[in-house]
Amino acid sequence: MSEVSEFGSVPLSSPDMRANLWEQLQVSAPEVFADGKLNVEALQNLLGDENLAGGGGLRSLV
Repeated sequence: MSEVSEFGSVPLSSPDMRANLWEQLQVSAPEVFADGKLNVEALQNLLGDENLAGGGGLRSLV
């Protein structure tokens, strides 16, 4: 449980955005994970080339 300030609902620590993003990705696209690790090729196939920047595929972004 996170601590809150004397103002009640203001958290004293910031959320771990990377962990939140990772969890959201695992829930929304479980098919791109194998043994808890991201399968980059599966993610690229899911997104499609037209949604990737740079034209070199997802590997060029990682």
